[in-house]
Amino acid sequence: NFSSVDKLFCLFANVAVPAEYVSPEKLICVSPAHRFGSVSLEIASYDGDGVAISATAAPPSTDLYGLTSDGVVFTFYPDVLVLAVFPTSGDTLGGSEVVITAQNIVESPNLTCRFGSVVVPASYLSPMSCSCFAPAQASEGIVSREVALNGVDFSLNDVQFGYLLP
Repeated sequence: NFSSVDKLFCLFANVAVPAEYVSPEKLICVSPAHRFGSVSLEIASYDGDGVAISATAAPPSTDLYGLTSDGVVFTFYPDVLVLAVFPTSGDTLGGSEVVITAQNIVESPNLTCRFGSVVVPASYLSPMSCSCFAPAQASEGIVSREVALNGVDFSLNDVQFGYLLP
């Protein structure tokens, strides 16, 4: 139960970042830069004298009150660099299997592809490839085709996929 008046922080291992209050059950935190791997993620409240807290180090322990200690794990993923897609087009009915060649593909339960604004599940093939099925599209045209390891942070390579009438 979070309060909008608390000074809340997310602790990614030993790095504190400010938390944005959304509701008593929800906060938003921007994860700090970090190498690939998993770290503990906890929520804390700062009840000190208003001294600014650096986003590169946890606040002094005497002023930081842990609100959680339940062992939640946050995984940092590498950036995906999409190199190619095959085939480069499919019909508007969807259903074409598309193989994506990319750097830094990691087997993940949240591996996804995005065709324009439509997100679909992906299957891990190797550290350099994954596949997904193109969704149906209302009309022919070109859409951006991207990949996310966590279902949220998509590659930004603007690799295009064309939709054609059947």
